[in-house]
Formats: sequence, structure tokens, C-alpha cells
Amino acid sequence: MAEQKRRGPTWARTDTGLMRSPKMMKLLAEKHGAHGFVVYMDALLWSQENLTDGLLPTYFRPCAVGLNGAPRLLCDIGLWVEVTDDMRVPMPGQDESPMADAAWLVTNFALYGITRAEWEDESEARSERNRRNAMKRWNKEDG
Repeated sequence: MAEQKRRGPTWARTDTGLMRSPKMMKLLAEKHGAHGFVVYMDALLWSQENLTDGLLPTYFRPCAVGLNGAPRLLCDIGLWVEVTDDMRVPMPGQDESPMADAAWLVTNFALYGITRAEWEDESEARSERNRRNAMKRWNKEDG
């Protein structure tokens, strides 16, 4: 089986106080809070790797629903927001809303995560730096 090419970072940023945040402490105090935490972290990492800016598509649902109602719990606590039809309106100049296929949104993803725009800007800047450095190496005169 061929390895799937990664699009985004292979890591994700989180706040060092994540486990002590009021929402996370409330989640972990719930009966199935540990399951909710696993789903939350899986969603955070999946979204970062796939550069979805915290949007979780409808096909992410089967991964999460079986874990004791974790999506409902995450929404009730405020770690996720359920995407509703009125949120799926395209922005001016867009044919389709970025939330067209989304079921949930990780709350405050852009505060801690790398957004698609940030990743693409950094990737472009890194490529340009690499091109300049390669040109410097190739154009050196042997001395």
C-alpha cells in the first residue's frame, strides 16, 4: 500500500494549560469524559494534518459517534460547535461555503492551530528560501 502524502504539519500546537482549562476539566469530570478527550484530540490532530482549520466533515462522524456520545458532550461543553445550515452560506465571491460538508467546528482552532493560509504562506516562503540557497550553491565559483 502506498503511503498517503501528508498535506499539513505532522504536529499540532496546544496550550500547555489545556488540561487545566475550565472546559477540559469539565469534560474530564463527565462520566465519558476520557472518551470525549480522545475524540477531541483526534479531531484536533486530524484537522491540523488535513488543514481544515478546525472543520470536521460529516465523514469524520463515524469515528466519533460510537464513543459514548462524545460529539454531543464536546458541543455541550463548548469544545466543538455543531455546524448548522445557516453557517453553510458561501462568502461573497465563493461558489461554495468552506463549511459545506462540515458537521462540527473545533472551537478556537485558529488561536492555537496552524491555519491552511498560515501553512501555505510558510510553505511558499520556505520554498523560496530553498530556491535562493540552491542558486547560491549552484552559482559558486570553484576556487
